[in-house]
Amino acid sequence: MSPALGASPRRYQLSAAAATVVVAGLLATNLGHGSISSAIGDGMYAALIYLLVAFATPRSHARLVAAIALGLCVAVELTQLTGASAAVVEWWGPARYLLGTTFEPVDLAAYTAGVVVTALVDRGRSTQALTTTS
Repeated sequence: MSPALGASPRRYQLSAAAATVVVAGLLATNLGHGSISSAIGDGMYAALIYLLVAFATPRSHARLVAAIALGLCVAVELTQLTGASAAVVEWWGPARYLLGTTFEPVDLAAYTAGVVVTALVDRGRSTQALTTTS
């Protein structure tokens, strides 16, 4: 991708991290069982949302990216209370990976953990990049 199209080392890193998170999340939810597997999958989902927001806004501070990502995760979870998510998933099964179907309050904790951990790693990476280029 040319610089005119927005390619940057940060975006390449975010893309690689997002691909890794997708694979890890799918493995956790499809190979694991029970609430631990579900919580890991939810945390990975939130991490992916963080990475997508960071990709869209590569110059934004990690706190802002985290706030937006967590807000999106909470909105998706709360939408499950309306039944709209379940209806979409009934129409197109793969949408369950994006929208879920059943509201679970514990998912909010997993989302928070996933966003916080990802933001801390991102912030640490940003700090490290600044100190190695100075």
